[in-house]
Amino acid sequence: MLVSDFKQAILELEQSIADVEVALNSAEPAGFAAVAPGPFITGHDAISLIVESLYDLYYNDDAVDGRYTTVCLGGVSSSSGLIAAVLALNLAKDNLRAKAKSMIDGLGKASLSKAGSAKATRKILNEIGYSRLSLRKCYRHVPLLEQRPVSIRFSYSSGGKSISKITVSECLQLLDEKGYDSVSSMIERKTLSRLPENLELAQVQPLAGYYKANIVLPGGEKSTRPTFMPFFYPDGDTDVIRQEGLPSMDRKPRKARNDQKIKEDPLAASIRVHEYVA
Repeated sequence: MLVSDFKQAILELEQSIADVEVALNSAEPAGFAAVAPGPFITGHDAISLIVESLYDLYYNDDAVDGRYTTVCLGGVSSSSGLIAAVLALNLAKDNLRAKAKSMIDGLGKASLSKAGSAKATRKILNEIGYSRLSLRKCYRHVPLLEQRPVSIRFSYSSGGKSISKITVSECLQLLDEKGYDSVSSMIERKTLSRLPENLELAQVQPLAGYYKANIVLPGGEKSTRPTFMPFFYPDGDTDVIRQEGLPSMDRKPRKARNDQKIKEDPLAASIRVHEYVA
């Protein structure tokens, strides 16, 4: 039942995307879009690109890192019917997320660590025939604005890193779950085993870069939000101010911190674990 409910939710999500496609083709709205740095395309070609992006729920064959997903950025002037279709699509995404959680928890993932649960989730999807499905893409809402914006401009934020605390015992569990058997991982295991089980270490996670939408609304209200999909907003008589194209993904060099919190050399490189500076 859990698996069949999940598969049904996938079908309902795909139907909701089809409904948005029908609404887009019927309304023929003004829009602009881009999937890579360079000039925005407009008109019918932009709408076709946006529709294609909505159906893009699977990893490409050459994808090697699930943190990185394709993007389609831009904007669409939307009728009330189109906005209703997008709202229904977002509800279908929420429904799929709930069904996926029930399925994965029900099939035994809940007791695993974060890293182990991600691996178990992928294993479950492989077993039920959805090996290339990107849950990240499926869950991601299509952004809706209640007001027609004065302007939308995009900028790129280069990825940094996040640091989270992890105990020695959790590190050893993580090594077990990953099943590493190389000489280097055996050395890491011995090194960790010499430390107190409750000693807190630092696990470093590199973060993927992302685009941000810098939005100005009527009245001067401003907001900035990470974005991966085109914005839908109400029809209007005034043009939405935007750039000519999507900016490049050049990474700006970050200044080195003066208050270094973790040691530079990893204690267990395979799981990106460092010691804190005393």
